[in-house]
Amino acid sequence: MTLTLPPKLPRALKEALASLYDDLATAQRSISVSCHQCGACCNFAEYDHELWVTNLELAYLIETEGSRAAAGTGVCPYLQNNQCIARIGRALGCRIFLCEQHAIQMETLHEAYFDRLRALAEEYDVDLEYGEFLKSLGELKE
Repeated sequence: MTLTLPPKLPRALKEALASLYDDLATAQRSISVSCHQCGACCNFAEYDHELWVTNLELAYLIETEGSRAAAGTGVCPYLQNNQCIARIGRALGCRIFLCEQHAIQMETLHEAYFDRLRALAEEYDVDLEYGEFLKSLGELKE
């Protein structure tokens, strides 16, 4: 299923998403977990995982970082020289999935922050849809 991106996100919604992501980073620091920015998890095929996103997160990523075509290699197109070039706009799943795998803490944080994401979608009348990240990027209509 192709994700339906909402029209241009209102400034207040983009600010609310930025605040949500900032709060998540603060929560992660408070339990001493952080991303080492090595790029390993961005190689989905090699790491043997899929990144699932909502249409709201994908719209935010594209509006914040620009659209990049998925290359079909199983690697995030926002990965360059083993570094994420979309740090500001990256999705919740990118922010939660850490190589160190603090599974219990990350699951708890994911649930809490995904609830906040759902609440924002409801507040701004965005019907959330879910899709696998690389497939969803590949299906976007220009």
